[in-house]
Amino acid sequence: MVGNTVQRGARLVRIATWWAVGGYLCGLLALTLFHTSLRADVETVTAMPAPDPVAAVVQEVESRGYQCGAEPQLVDQVIFEWLDGTVSAIGFDDALRSAGDGAGWVREYCATAITPAGPVVPGS
Repeated sequence: MVGNTVQRGARLVRIATWWAVGGYLCGLLALTLFHTSLRADVETVTAMPAPDPVAAVVQEVESRGYQCGAEPQLVDQVIFEWLDGTVSAIGFDDALRSAGDGAGWVREYCATAITPAGPVVPGS
């Protein structure tokens, strides 16, 4: 009689264990499928940086033979950013006046590029 009770208890433990393992595997399968379906709808988008309007104007001015830099100096052209976000190349006097009026600020200074005349040859 004691052996019969032990066998019933062991059988009950085996059945409970199989049910637990089966439930665990079903739950794991359900979570995996749910996670996979969520990932299938996701699209990765790489953000492209917005073009820098200052860099575009600097490139255009430098293509005309100027050298631009951020260091303040007396120059021919100034890259000026207006309060509305537009950027333009204007004369030094206009930039000084506009900056003083609070219409924007100077971003770059552009001077005529000085090219060396070449080596000095004695006696020529």
